[in-house]
Amino acid sequence: KICQPLLAKQTEVVVPFREATLFRQTYPIEQYHSESFASLHFNSLAKKYPGFRNNIGCGGVIDWHFGPFAFRGDLAYKWLEYEGNSWDAQFNPFVQGVKTDGWRVLSVEVEFKLPREMKEQEEGRKEWTGKRLYQLNVLFDLLGKELGDDESGSYVPRNIV
Repeated sequence: KICQPLLAKQTEVVVPFREATLFRQTYPIEQYHSESFASLHFNSLAKKYPGFRNNIGCGGVIDWHFGPFAFRGDLAYKWLEYEGNSWDAQFNPFVQGVKTDGWRVLSVEVEFKLPREMKEQEEGRKEWTGKRLYQLNVLFDLLGKELGDDESGSYVPRNIV
């Protein structure tokens, strides 16, 4: 299912999209909310680029935090040349491909369940909520900049007393 759009030459990159009910039910609540929020933000930035606009059955959105993705083998050079060393190393190469080479990124919905043990291990634990906040800050900066957000890195209100 994930590779079909690649084989049909409909796209250069496929990012699976988690089915909403399973995502909400099987993930730690903090992860569900942080990743949903981040995807809303990054999709609001990405929509200005034609390569992100035509997604298969996913309302034109990318599930930016779902790890697996697939791309045409001849495009591996983008990831091999990219010098990032965080989560940006997954996303920014295909964002650059959309911006500079006219790539298309499509989503296909997948029914993915996170193992119950993982949810139990992470939900309600401060070390994991801290990781989620750190991840948001890193990606708002690095991925936000790549998507053309001039405000990246400056989301902390300056006028708080």
